[in-house]
Amino acid sequence: MIVFGSLVSGQDAVKGLMYVKKPLNSRYGMLFDMGYKVNSMWMKNTFIPLDVIFLDKNMNIIGYKENNKPHSLKSISISKPSKYVLEMNSGTVKNFNLKHGDKIYFLNIKFIYILIFLIFILILLKYNK
Repeated sequence: MIVFGSLVSGQDAVKGLMYVKKPLNSRYGMLFDMGYKVNSMWMKNTFIPLDVIFLDKNMNIIGYKENNKPHSLKSISISKPSKYVLEMNSGTVKNFNLKHGDKIYFLNIKFIYILIFLIFILILLKYNK
């Protein structure tokens, strides 16, 4: 599955999708680089229900927790270590028929914007000769 979104780590990961009040686009998510360990998340100050998908270092799905309730302080985790955690709209796992072992191809939206900008500049330079 191809997913567009933001990659966060460190202090940026603390906020995550807190305070977001509108559902995300269907292939958009926030990818957390958590380090290889048993990772956990929560839904504090999160207004939209989310599917939380746990990934190994190769971006393969090793587990997920679906339909997590907004504002819950309950720990969301699986019993296996993961490297990344992906938050997406509730229903994503079901709607895209995601299974353990499926690979996620993550495209950082910031890099896409930079690439589009560079292509635009190159086009302008080519046609302004």
